Amino acid sequence: MIWGYELGSEDVSGPMKLKEVTLGLKPSELRLLAQFLIESADIIEKEDLGNPGWHRHASDNISGWRDTVPGRDVIVALDEDTASSLSWDEVPRVTDDE
Repeated sequence: MIWGYELGSEDVSGPMKLKEVTLGLKPSELRLLAQFLIESADIIEKEDLGNPGWHRHASDNISGWRDTVPGRDVIVALDEDTASSLSWDEVPRVTDDE
């Protein structure tokens, strides 16, 4: 399942299910995203995570993410329940001046 927020949304009830995602990224940004997704999958497999609350933010784990994609984040959650329980208040804000 893919979840997300509308840009500028202040909805604190949590992310909405998305039917489709369009990635309008440069090759360097796509590579950063691919790196993050591969690393996240490796962590899930290697650590055999049993914590349903496990999630990981690209902005916190990929060097250069905040500079390359300012103000945006990608979160990988262990399962659908975790993703649907993440509230807007829990999503870190990445500002242009960080």
